[in-house]
Amino acid sequence: MGQEISIIIVSYNVKDLLQKCLTRVGNCVRNLDCEIFVVDNNSGDGSADMVADSFATVRLIRSAKNIGFAAGNNLAIRQASGELILLLNPDSYLGDGSIEAMLGCMRKISRCGILGVRQVDENGVFQPSARRFPGIWWKLLSRSGLANYNSKSRRLSGPDFTDCSETCEADWVVGSCFLIRRRLLDEIGLLDERYFLYFEEVDFCLQAKRAGWKVFYFPQVSVTHIAGQSAIAASDENENAVSRSGKQLVRYRTKSELRYYRKNFGFCYTLGAASVELVTELAVWTRNLVRHGEQGRRKRAEATFAIKLIIATLIEDQCGSKL
Repeated sequence: MGQEISIIIVSYNVKDLLQKCLTRVGNCVRNLDCEIFVVDNNSGDGSADMVADSFATVRLIRSAKNIGFAAGNNLAIRQASGELILLLNPDSYLGDGSIEAMLGCMRKISRCGILGVRQVDENGVFQPSARRFPGIWWKLLSRSGLANYNSKSRRLSGPDFTDCSETCEADWVVGSCFLIRRRLLDEIGLLDERYFLYFEEVDFCLQAKRAGWKVFYFPQVSVTHIAGQSAIAASDENENAVSRSGKQLVRYRTKSELRYYRKNFGFCYTLGAASVELVTELAVWTRNLVRHGEQGRRKRAEATFAIKLIIATLIEDQCGSKL
């Protein structure tokens, strides 16, 4: 007989965060029929041994190499028996009663295939948790700054949902705490492993919606998410490899975004989305030509890096066609 819920955590070089995460999860599932998996993506910091030594009930899967987020989760999903599957980042911490509340919401909405929750940082500040599907229109609004002046307009406010207080349907929800119904996986398959990092949850939500399932945002539950820690651990320590927020690896994100557009919308759409990014970065570079000092130099360097990266990715990945 299967478990009520299977919890899967994919970890890479975040030993201390993982230990804290597992301790919190253990407190949350005391009264649940549950199994917990940790997939260690060949960490070099002793994470796997820590799990084996300190969390005897956790099912540890040691990957021989870092295979990414999607493939790592799929390793455990194939072994999981839960009717519901919770994908949880090791830098995400749930409070007591959170999982029971999420299960209750899923039971009430029969066609809810995916459920996400409200994300806050370690200081309790809200992080965008539910979004509209990415596309050229939203990219234009965001990169041009127009979204900042139209926060009350659904069509002009950009891709992020506001911090609403009621359960609502969304296009996609953030993958750091991502509850999936087993029947959905049986119908549309596993996460697409061609995304190493980023956009795998976006693509999965799109496939779910195309199959007639719904994605819901459940803000009654909050998860503390120390964003980007696994990504930072995966960095090659080149400062230009990390985005301006210091949290996301631009190379992975750019490649995954182009692959998402190519897979779902075709070559011309992919080229259009890349063109918006190129034009925007060129405008940043041009605007900062007359700006003297360190800030102007830094902005030009960032724009130059982004332009070179986008062009190189288009060529290397054949405009996202290496699927």
